[in-house]
Amino acid sequence: MTDSRINMRISSKKHKEIKAAAQLAEQDLTSFMIDAAMEKAERLLAESNVIKITPVEALAIERMLKNPAAPNANLKTLMKQIRNQTK
Repeated sequence: MTDSRINMRISSKKHKEIKAAAQLAEQDLTSFMIDAAMEKAERLLAESNVIKITPVEALAIERMLKNPAAPNANLKTLMKQIRNQTK
């Protein structure tokens, strides 16, 4: 359902270029622009959920997961608080 609207102003040169690309893609201008915008939006949103680390950092994380530190008093207190909140 299309119930929202986006208005924009662009230069004639950009309009002609986008229109030509839409024709090559055999799409109307609106569909072409929506597809292009959605493709970029999805890529950017997906990339924002990726944490980039170096190989050295990855090995450090792997070592920590394989050999976790013993829980200290603060961690035990926090876990008790969490358990009490979820009851």
